Amino acid sequence: MSVVTKKPARTYTVRKPSSNKPAARKVTRPPAKHPKTYSGLPGWKDLAAKNERTPRSGKKGIGGLPVSTARFVLMLVTAVTLFTLYVGHVHSTQELLADVQELRRENLRLHLRYNRVKGEFDRLTGPKTIYDRAHSIGLEEGFTYGPTIQIPRLAE
Repeated sequence: MSVVTKKPARTYTVRKPSSNKPAARKVTRPPAKHPKTYSGLPGWKDLAAKNERTPRSGKKGIGGLPVSTARFVLMLVTAVTLFTLYVGHVHSTQELLADVQELRRENLRLHLRYNRVKGEFDRLTGPKTIYDRAHSIGLEEGFTYGPTIQIPRLAE
């Protein structure tokens, strides 16, 4: 029979906390000073706690974002300017659209007038009118056309 022997498992030593360490110190604060009492009402400094009176290193501005007053005013003026430009653009676009619509109506009116005048011209110069005028001056209608009229060239 064969015997299998295992290696002994590695042993670790656990350190015990040293008893020589001093205990954690307790932070004691001096008792809060009582605000001076005046005959009037207390001021803002008297009402605020000490940590609220000290300035904060990271200023929190509008909406919790670190924005200075000057930058906020600049952003506000920029926003108002952009809004004003947008409103002006919309107003001028509406005026331009009204002008374009007026010019389209004028163009349509002129096309209708042109068609009316052209119709009158065509009636005055149409074949029926020309035949009637030719009969009135004594010309007669023939069945065939005559020979082509040629104009002799003058010798130059």
